[in-house]
Amino acid sequence: DWNEGHKLECQFYVKQRKMQPDMSVSDEEAAMPKALMLRTFASLKLLRDKQSVADDASMIKDAVSCGPNHFASLAVSPQHHSTTSKSTKTLNSSEMNIVKSIMMQHAIGKGKQKESSLDEQAAAALKIWGYDDHQHIRTNDKETPKKKSFTLDQALFRTDDAFKKNNFGILDALHSSIGEGVYPCAALLNHSCAPNTILRYKLDSGDSGGKGEAFHLPLLQIIACRNIVNGE
Repeated sequence: DWNEGHKLECQFYVKQRKMQPDMSVSDEEAAMPKALMLRTFASLKLLRDKQSVADDASMIKDAVSCGPNHFASLAVSPQHHSTTSKSTKTLNSSEMNIVKSIMMQHAIGKGKQKESSLDEQAAAALKIWGYDDHQHIRTNDKETPKKKSFTLDQALFRTDDAFKKNNFGILDALHSSIGEGVYPCAALLNHSCAPNTILRYKLDSGDSGGKGEAFHLPLLQIIACRNIVNGE
């Protein structure tokens, strides 16, 4: 599963460096959200594949899912709901074209690229992200269900913006970064100027102690750091 989650990210960096062999450190840092998108996409694809062969989706206990439309419903900047010169420039960037190409090829499955059309590949990628059903337009404290058709370009730009708005660093016990999360509730707590809770992560030690316990991914724990009054 680790290889599955990171192989698209590795493909992205290889192709990016071929196109820009003189990349600076700041260029690589700016590309990190795109790599995170691909890593998440690979994980979603793997989860969907597991669910498709399971008799019951609840049988899958080694993965956490926020629902098929989680990423499609994340908050984005209001101006990104319409086509602007800025969004067109981003969609036409070399990095986003690499991301789009890798996602389309991976979404359709191994050995099926030659048999499928570009439209079929794009539709498969949209389904994995959850953009194939009723979409949500979120603004501040409002969420309005709305049926809206997204092209893959629009979905990628929207998701890229959502990642920048909702992600936060995941730290280990020594406060070293071990990844990034894209969960709005935790991001809200993590970004607060006067938090009443802190976030910490329970990591698997890799030692089951002979109890036969299955490996688990880092678990997010929300811990109160002071007394919280009712209604706060």
